Amino acid sequence: MLNILHDAQEIETQVATLLSFVQAGESRSNRDIGFKGGYITVPTFYHAESDLWIAYERQPKGHNGTKVAKHWFGYGLGDPNDKKSMSPICEINIPIGRSTAWVAGALAKDSSGDVFLVHTGKFGGGKPGVGQKTFWQYYSDDDPKDFALYTGNQQPKQMVLIGNVASPEIMSFIADLVTTVQAFKQDVAAGIIAPVPGDNNVDEDDDSPDVAQEKTISNHIGTHGLNDSDANESENATGWQRSSGTVNPTRYHARVRNTLTHILKTKGYFARRDMQKDILIRNTKNELSVLFEVKSGCDTQSLYTAVGQLLINSEKETHKKVLVIPSPGDSRIVEAAKAYEIDTLFFEWEAEDKKQPVFPDLDVLIGGFPKDLQASSEVKQ
Repeated sequence: MLNILHDAQEIETQVATLLSFVQAGESRSNRDIGFKGGYITVPTFYHAESDLWIAYERQPKGHNGTKVAKHWFGYGLGDPNDKKSMSPICEINIPIGRSTAWVAGALAKDSSGDVFLVHTGKFGGGKPGVGQKTFWQYYSDDDPKDFALYTGNQQPKQMVLIGNVASPEIMSFIADLVTTVQAFKQDVAAGIIAPVPGDNNVDEDDDSPDVAQEKTISNHIGTHGLNDSDANESENATGWQRSSGTVNPTRYHARVRNTLTHILKTKGYFARRDMQKDILIRNTKNELSVLFEVKSGCDTQSLYTAVGQLLINSEKETHKKVLVIPSPGDSRIVEAAKAYEIDTLFFEWEAEDKKQPVFPDLDVLIGGFPKDLQASSEVKQ
């Protein structure tokens, strides 16, 4: 479990570290960043390797109506030079001074002293149905999360675990989350995702604290065996690994899923996800036709879980079911999957930094797709 930072000086030190990575990107000078009710003109940076832009402003209390002092970070995708107007996909703000649940972003420390950027999952923006409860239903169990405790609170809150602030990969991890939030908002807007009943739609940092988490730490531990002191080289439910006192990412579930979804769309297929399925493609009758389950690790438990999810989430036995796992894979896995009429798609990392997965046999798999699948509007020219 993590503890939210409250020491003002320590927060400033960690924000300075995060800003050093932000400002290592290409400067796009001051840009007008739009939001509900107006815009601000702030320094903006672009990280081409993650296709991520970041806008930053220090906002003391009262600054342009700001009710809580915070470091304002707006994030989006695509090069600002290619955009006529810019609005953030999401904000991941950090309070100035003592942390507060009034700001959805925060910094949190683990038992080894490592500091992480975290978020409550309250990604607003004024669109109907985009609420915190709905996001947590959408966010995959394979994506990084942990529990964090605010001083004075008895019940820890479930948080999106974004990344170690001191990691050179922090911009890539933020980009993974921004891509997930973008898909979430688009699917809610399109009516693909039904909002959780009673879920309040609010701005990310409005004048009310985030809603209570329905999932408690006790039932999460009972389900996943979460333990902050996992043995070296062991993987816990958050998808992070502890080795020599440092927590390192060992699962890249969102990156693999998001990349494969994008590739399928550019190849002409209306690929998307829902609250239970990693990637799905429906036919022209709106019937489930192709179902993908992504696992970024090959441990036995993950594979058993993946096969079970593919079988449970299939609406008909005739659906094409695909298990997506890292290469090289055990041939026994492929044979076992075949017994359940499940195809296996392997992915590889383009480089050791694991910034970009590739799928060498994807075209072969696509050759066996049904012919009446829904088309995407994002076909690559």
